[in-house]
Amino acid sequence: MAALDAQAADPWSPTLSPNYSKPVKRPEIIARLHNQGVEPGSMTPEAFAQLLRQDFERMAKVVQTSGAKAD
Repeated sequence: MAALDAQAADPWSPTLSPNYSKPVKRPEIIARLHNQGVEPGSMTPEAFAQLLRQDFERMAKVVQTSGAKAD
């Protein structure tokens, strides 16, 4: 999780994040994503880091419950 926190605090994020969200607003990109079953959107780097933390926690429970082991 430390890597996620470091990335969320990255000083370049405010500069890069708006540039990454620009293509998602283009009608032809939106149409292509919809054709693939994807609902386009964007979020702040902090919100994305939080989403990843929640997914990691949720999936950790699934893996523990399943008894899966990494060999």
